[in-house]
Amino acid sequence: MAARSKHFYSVSDLADLAKVKPDSLNTKLLPAPDVVIGISEDPGRRRVSGWSEATAQKWLAERPGRTGRPKKLKPPSTSERRPS
Repeated sequence: MAARSKHFYSVSDLADLAKVKPDSLNTKLLPAPDVVIGISEDPGRRRVSGWSEATAQKWLAERPGRTGRPKKLKPPSTSERRPS
């Protein structure tokens, strides 16, 4: 009997869940991965992190709201201004 594969969320998958671009995720603020693929400590070789669905959902629920520069308010148009 073959072992059943387990599926994990990648950084791109977490970005999709959070409705942001992968490059905008600060990987230092992500939870510790549930799995790391690759055993080499060689910095030239890439290791891939993965998160379980439970970890991903918990992170999403606890993730701070949107941050960044607030939108500039537009001054009212001349037709919206009250006469003095």
